[in-house]
Amino acid sequence: MFLKKVLNKKTLVILGLNSGTSADGLDMAAVRISRTNRGAAVKYLAGCAKPYPAELRELVLKVVDSSTIDLNIVIHLDSLLGQFFSRAASAYVRKLTKNNIRVDVVASHGQTIRHLPHKVQIGRFSVAGTLQLGAPERIAAATGKMIVADFRQADIAVGNEGAPVTAGAMRRLFAKSTESRLIVNIGGIANYFYFPKEKSRLKASAADCG
Repeated sequence: MFLKKVLNKKTLVILGLNSGTSADGLDMAAVRISRTNRGAAVKYLAGCAKPYPAELRELVLKVVDSSTIDLNIVIHLDSLLGQFFSRAASAYVRKLTKNNIRVDVVASHGQTIRHLPHKVQIGRFSVAGTLQLGAPERIAAATGKMIVADFRQADIAVGNEGAPVTAGAMRRLFAKSTESRLIVNIGGIANYFYFPKEKSRLKASAADCG
């Protein structure tokens, strides 16, 4: 019933949580997405950043840089990230509520610790995939909100590379019919978004580039 109620709403306030491969902290942004006759309308409402404690960032980078790692450490890191995300998200949800912004859904990207968009040989298996940590179930328990997660895994499951996963949102925010636009996101892994103007012979594209 709760899922149906949320999906039937014409307007949703979504709190997005993101930590990039630079692993410097958690970015949070609340946006309002409304259904209109022209499609979805997106409005930024509020946002903030929470730096990782030094010990947490050190552990993230240790796991990211390791070719082999004890699974117990991975489980421990997943729990630590989940605790950090859930504390930050629940505190921000309360702050937003005091400012008359009621969050319907929390969308958590998680912390990427391995990204293999192209198949690599692991033993006798050819594998492509991605792994993000951050225990979204902990965020759900702490905030009491519906959680959306596993964006990159979902993108790979339908035949894409799992990055970038924001092309649809970027098109909605930045594409313009009268001019072509190239947007470069400089993060731990840079990526680009190209949106051609109307009647252009070129096609829209997006990919990691560095």
